[in-house]
Amino acid sequence: MYHSLGWTDAQKELVTHYEPGQQVRFVQRTEQFQAGDIAEVADVKGKTVTLRGSAGQSVAFHPSRSPSSFDVGEARELKVAAGDWLLLQSNAKGFTNGERVQVKAVAPDGIALKDCQGTG
Repeated sequence: MYHSLGWTDAQKELVTHYEPGQQVRFVQRTEQFQAGDIAEVADVKGKTVTLRGSAGQSVAFHPSRSPSSFDVGEARELKVAAGDWLLLQSNAKGFTNGERVQVKAVAPDGIALKDCQGTG
């Protein structure tokens, strides 16, 4: 699960704040990433952060160029079980930030959600 570190734009601009293993989640489209893409910080050198995209490609990234287009966070394990309720904290295809969803089932490759429209 992606967990935002809540950095300000000024904090995101400082390459010295980045560490390998952190994640960068794009909230706006950039030259190399679509909104919603998540990349992992692979390396930090000088004014450049090297990101590893979901397809494994390495991309030189300069965070000071567009700090409002992304968020910085870390991966955290979230233990859930069927019947648990989740509060979504970002937009994703078919889901809305702030939406409450219920877990239908948990599988090795992901979780299934119940169709909860009209409940609340």
